[in-house]
Amino acid sequence: MKWVSRAPVLLLVVCCSSFAWGPEPLKVGDVAPDWLGKDHADVPVTVSEYRGKVIVVSFWASWCTPCRKELDTLERLQRVAGPKGVQVVAVNWKEDRRIIREFKKAAPTLQMRLASDPNGTAGSKYNVEAIPHMLIVDKNGKVSFINVGYGDSVVEEVVEEVNKALQADATNVSANAPAVQSGS
Repeated sequence: MKWVSRAPVLLLVVCCSSFAWGPEPLKVGDVAPDWLGKDHADVPVTVSEYRGKVIVVSFWASWCTPCRKELDTLERLQRVAGPKGVQVVAVNWKEDRRIIREFKKAAPTLQMRLASDPNGTAGSKYNVEAIPHMLIVDKNGKVSFINVGYGDSVVEEVVEEVNKALQADATNVSANAPAVQSGS
């Protein structure tokens, strides 16, 4: 029997398997990626501009019925919490930028911020593969909650997580917003 070196085969396996390795999925405790897209006026929307606030980020699309239900709930959350301690950012995912312009024009009194991610750049950094995809980012810019999908049962959990994030001690943050009520 002739001896055959296994080194080339092992090298091939290691090289080919490295292509499957990608960035680690975003998880609770990770620093949130900064880029969220651009708003209806083409102004960049970033996590860092809201440092010191709790940020609720929701990736959505206009054709997605559960997304629209979630947006209604998140707008109510933004109105109840007010702009002092909480900012909701609804990121329109993989649709033409005109969607958020039309959305903003149809609902000019929205208090949540709309952003557009037409190429899915922000979504890929947040590991968005299905929508609605919601995250809560704490006052220090770390992900404190992730939820994919929507159901009325998740609303209580979101309110609880926002309140936890509001009450958490944050470095260099002096004022906490009042607690959010789930029935509002």
